[in-house]
Amino acid sequence: MPTEIQTASGRLQRNFAGSNLDAIVTTCTPTTLVMKSETNSTPLVMASVSDPVGQKLIASYSRPGGNITGTASQFEELAPKMLELFHEAIPDVTSMAVIVNPTNSVHKIFLKEMDTAAASLKIRLTAVPIARADELLLAMDNIHRSNVGAVIVLPDDSFLFDLRPSIIQQVSLSHLPSFFGLREAVEEGGLMSYGEDLRLSYSRVAYYLDRIVKGQKPTDLPVEQPTKFELVVNRKTAKTLGIKLPPSLLVQADEVIE
Repeated sequence: MPTEIQTASGRLQRNFAGSNLDAIVTTCTPTTLVMKSETNSTPLVMASVSDPVGQKLIASYSRPGGNITGTASQFEELAPKMLELFHEAIPDVTSMAVIVNPTNSVHKIFLKEMDTAAASLKIRLTAVPIARADELLLAMDNIHRSNVGAVIVLPDDSFLFDLRPSIIQQVSLSHLPSFFGLREAVEEGGLMSYGEDLRLSYSRVAYYLDRIVKGQKPTDLPVEQPTKFELVVNRKTAKTLGIKLPPSLLVQADEVIE
């Protein structure tokens, strides 16, 4: 876990101590883990955290146990569908780089699922780890040496999400199509994304806070998983890259950015 997140979260927890808070909202795995280690009494409402059962944040989705509830993402289960959609957009590309955060344990699950899907599509995947922002340029050099035809950036709690503007810039300079798990990256110039709408997940936080303020305990509030996933395509980026997106893909898109 990054030291800066630990330090910041520790400061926050100390500031919260003695404040008699009704609840604390966390928006990524690292801060949720830190806050769990610091308090077992104040209700924690998490927003779109990956694999909370596997990360031992909760006991189960239906009966979270302890003081944590909220919403979970299903990013780790989307790998096959993501790769199918990306392959449909660029069917002639047979090798792709996958940017991963080696400190994110869920990425190991994601890569395993994606490797299985890639084998059936006859696509070669090359994992490219980035653990710090200053590793991006070296990672791009590795991508160039791998002679891949596209870049996939795995959904990540905070780090790769925050790094996305720099990733998009570097990938654009390399004239490579880029695929993401969140629409925000496509709005900023990435080619495509497939995943949940974080705005919906975050809006559900209000539901949990309302129930907790009215007296319900987190252990009695099931953790929700997303039921709707969206495909977003940036046609302007596609034109810049010289990619003609198939009509069958555009019909599936929830939004096409012109």
